[in-house]
Amino acid sequence: MLIFAIALTAGTQISGTSNPTDADIVVIARRMTEVKVTLGRNNEGKIICATTQSSGIAAIDEMICRDAAACLKRRDATPEQIETCIAKRKPRLVKRIVRHLKAVQGSH
Repeated sequence: MLIFAIALTAGTQISGTSNPTDADIVVIARRMTEVKVTLGRNNEGKIICATTQSSGIAAIDEMICRDAAACLKRRDATPEQIETCIAKRKPRLVKRIVRHLKAVQGSH
């Protein structure tokens, strides 16, 4: 089984959010820098993703897994290509997570 561990640390910033002073979003965004997932393929070739260090919010962990798994779709991708793919996707992922957090916060 091929396995990659991915962390959201490199280059992840929240300063571009429309409301960066919102304390809850800032705290969760900081915790996101420590989120880690393990990606791989099972014996049937199906992509699997497991959170090895959680954000503390299941919906966010799922978003991170889905986003990272998209980079593993190409079977012949090298680890470097997968890391590059993940790095390119991070800014959009962070924006989606911030939108999710604002929506959840707005419903309370």
